[in-house]
Amino acid sequence: MKFMVKITSVFQMLILAGAGLFGKTWSVDNNPGRSPDFTQILDAVASADVMGGDTLYVAGSTTKYLGTITFQKPLVLIGPGFFLDENTELTGASISAKLPQIVWNAGSGGSVLTGFEASHIQISTDSITITRNYIYFSGYHAIVLSIGPPINNVVITQNYVVNNYTGATISISGSQILSNVIVSNNYFSNENTSSDLAMDLNNVSVTNNVIEGSITMTASILENNIMIGGTFTDDGGNQVRNNLADGTQFGTQNNNLSNVDAASIFIGSGTTDGQWQLAVGSPAIGAGVGGVDAGMYGGPSAYVPSGLPSIPVIEFLSVPTTGSQSSGLKIHIKARGQN
Repeated sequence: MKFMVKITSVFQMLILAGAGLFGKTWSVDNNPGRSPDFTQILDAVASADVMGGDTLYVAGSTTKYLGTITFQKPLVLIGPGFFLDENTELTGASISAKLPQIVWNAGSGGSVLTGFEASHIQISTDSITITRNYIYFSGYHAIVLSIGPPINNVVITQNYVVNNYTGATISISGSQILSNVIVSNNYFSNENTSSDLAMDLNNVSVTNNVIEGSITMTASILENNIMIGGTFTDDGGNQVRNNLADGTQFGTQNNNLSNVDAASIFIGSGTTDGQWQLAVGSPAIGAGVGGVDAGMYGGPSAYVPSGLPSIPVIEFLSVPTTGSQSSGLKIHIKARGQN
């Protein structure tokens, strides 16, 4: 007796991922000819079957998923990563998953977004993690911590964030009160030179980022960052130490370094996100607090090229089309774990 085995790209993305982070796992795929649980993230989020704490594995696609996507329950969304056509030696997928505007409202605390290309992100609740995404926005702000009740326990880490419009890559709305907000190991750039504002925040920890553009901070910790161009506006109460700048933005007190030649800091070639790795002999090596490297590739949560999610990536998969009860079905898989 023989039996047939059909392997889809959704299965290739899910295999070895286990049962997800917690709760039940669901597949989302808007590519034609597939048989996922949902074809749109909107439908999955709205479904009564998808419970708080579940995980959505979203397939890469040339077609952007529909939005705006508003969350009112905690969900984990895992995509395949970004810049996949550049970092080919690292990736097991070739197409990213593209998202529209994302809004996290009350009730969605505990949500995680990782491995996507996304546009505008709005956070209006506690305990949101945005990690390993490419966020490119052509609107006012790329990431906004929105006005309302105080927002606590937000982590924005290992992202590649670019804004090409008037406004900051990351900012707060109005007089929003923040606590325990961590912004680490990201790349931030505003391509609009008339605004040139990469960050406008208060009461946050900003560590190990690469920042191209001006920043304005209040009552925050800034350490181990590398700043290129722009200005630093200190609105008071900041702890500024062990940063590097190509001008005098941070001064020279508290182990800050000024007038560092940017060409001596980074390798400056290769992939879009790989070019920000430190060059041999870079002045940023060991320049951070406690002797860690400054910049997005330094510290305990170093930036991961292409934002590959922390699940295994399949590098090789060979599946015969038939098998038998006597000989079985010999499947050959080569996978590589991610940090």
